[in-house]
Amino acid sequence: MTGWLYFWLAALLSTAYLGTLGYPLVAFFLRGKRSLLTLLLAPAAAVSFLGVAAVGFHYLHIPWAALTFLVTWGIVWLIFLILKLKVWTPDKETLRASTSLTVLGVGLLTAATATILFAYRLQFPDSISQTFDAVFHLNQTELFMRRADASSLHVAMTAKNQWQGFYPAVWHGIAALIAILTKVNAPVATNILSIFVIAILWPASVGSLAYVIGGKKRGKLIPLAMVASLAFVQFPFHLLDYGVLYPTLIAYALVPALLAVLISIVNLDSITDFIAGVVGFAIMAIGLSLAHPSADFVLFLIGLPLLFRFGRNLMGLVSKNLVIGSLAGAVVMAGSALAVNYVSLKLPMTAHQRLSPPEWGSVYPTYRKPFWYLATGALGIPEPERAWVYSLVLQLLILAGMIWAVKNKQLWMIFSYVTFGAFTAGAFFITGPLRAYLYGLWYSDLNRIYSAFVIIQVPLLAAGMLYVFEKLQVYLSINNLGRGRATQVGLLAASSLALVFFASSGPLSAQLFRVGLSYDFDETRVSSHELLDANEREFLYKVPEYVPEGDAVIGNPWNGSGLAQAFVERETLFPHVQRPTNPDAKYLAEHLNEAKSDPKVCQIVNEYKAYYVLEMGDYWLWGGFDSDQRFKDYPGLNNLVADGVAEPVYVDPDGFDRILKITACN
Repeated sequence: MTGWLYFWLAALLSTAYLGTLGYPLVAFFLRGKRSLLTLLLAPAAAVSFLGVAAVGFHYLHIPWAALTFLVTWGIVWLIFLILKLKVWTPDKETLRASTSLTVLGVGLLTAATATILFAYRLQFPDSISQTFDAVFHLNQTELFMRRADASSLHVAMTAKNQWQGFYPAVWHGIAALIAILTKVNAPVATNILSIFVIAILWPASVGSLAYVIGGKKRGKLIPLAMVASLAFVQFPFHLLDYGVLYPTLIAYALVPALLAVLISIVNLDSITDFIAGVVGFAIMAIGLSLAHPSADFVLFLIGLPLLFRFGRNLMGLVSKNLVIGSLAGAVVMAGSALAVNYVSLKLPMTAHQRLSPPEWGSVYPTYRKPFWYLATGALGIPEPERAWVYSLVLQLLILAGMIWAVKNKQLWMIFSYVTFGAFTAGAFFITGPLRAYLYGLWYSDLNRIYSAFVIIQVPLLAAGMLYVFEKLQVYLSINNLGRGRATQVGLLAASSLALVFFASSGPLSAQLFRVGLSYDFDETRVSSHELLDANEREFLYKVPEYVPEGDAVIGNPWNGSGLAQAFVERETLFPHVQRPTNPDAKYLAEHLNEAKSDPKVCQIVNEYKAYYVLEMGDYWLWGGFDSDQRFKDYPGLNNLVADGVAEPVYVDPDGFDRILKITACN
């Protein structure tokens, strides 16, 4: 088991690796200039690069291993240093040193706040989000560790052939990287990556967008944007306990960085910047697709007005006529929307999502409440009536941000907010085939949709905070310390106060309380609705004493036995809490207790070396003694000792758990 001291050392090492890997990658495209923007884009660049590299390493037969990670880092930095010393001209960062220090200081303060808010809810370094998808995500991380391959294009963990298929697995690949580099197990690596995403990647990604849209005021906007990244209940903390949706979490955190790169492209500042931006954007967009394809469509919907700007700027190279430029922009925007719609209906996976009956339904019968909550800033907040003061404050700041956007020629932000906000509100009441057609790419799931809305809310909130900050500066006439110094002191004070306000707010505290419940190991089983209690966590760490390395285990995943793979690296035949899709595993689930009379059972047991069964009591995920589908899918796991199929090799004296060895197949 991993202790807290080693956990924090591993977290620092992992953050240092990912951050320092991304910095030179961004510098290649910025040609060593704009060092602050390079720093802000570095986490997103590292994540995207590793997602793409994992696929490339598969085809090149390069293992996903510690030596690979270190050699890759060394090569990237060697090229960077050669270019910096021999080719690139010195950096001409336009921000003052004091401003950059303020940005870094607020960034560290934001990162520390996000880390504390999440880590405080962890009972142990290996605490897990005890939710439906957690077993799958943790086990897929372990699978990548075990097979030394993290390609998203070659994974199907629940199938018989685990090397065929696509799954958005950038999260799992990077979690496996952390586990391999720091010698921790999958749950610990997952918590370290969670901290990296919410405390480093997401605020930095938002900061990079603020850098691009801030113009001459970017030095003020960036720190406020990083602070604003923690203001909303819906993202990122909600996705740590709902689902749990780790791939969506990391994918959405990338989107602001891609918007920043996209803006740099559509501005058409120079042909060199344009080409470098297109290449960089393409690599990051591929990484985004591998993180989760639904984020591609979020990026497209939010960035749609930027395509209008691109068409207008492109036409501006030929004609300065405003009407002609606007028409060109409208054609590019509408044509892109039609093209994306067409392609999504031609690709089998996305077409199935959009044309099949919706998986999740609506919440409200009409449009009234969703649009009211949209107008008052409460859309997507649980129990919005109880959060109206906080949500209204944020909404007023967003309205102020719209004023700032108009004054600073960032009208695309208002367009994106209104259109994506209406799109999000529609998900709360639209039903039937239209629901699937519009929202099927997100499984018609409200949580995935309103979480994405935060991506455009945050920069507008930051702009509103800046608008108010500048008005207060004028009103209070803060000039006694000198203009630059007073601004930096004011920014630090405003950022600190805003962080306290956001972190201590009722809605965010309630969300973090739910996260704490999700990650808690209950000491009692009377009211447990979780996969594991504290005793079962201890039990899993005893499994390697009785199950040899290389052997697999069998157990109903609904009671937590499927987590043996993630916790102690013993492969399980049921790595997800759903109906088995591997036909061999399904056969054992239904017929294992017939091993003495059915030779096919022992044939499968021997093929998979699945000689052990974990029995972990009669409590299941989501509570109580189960009597429905969670039990019916695994009838072959009942009465194994009574039927003479297996014998106990370990019985937990403090609980209901035991390890059985199959004796009928010797």
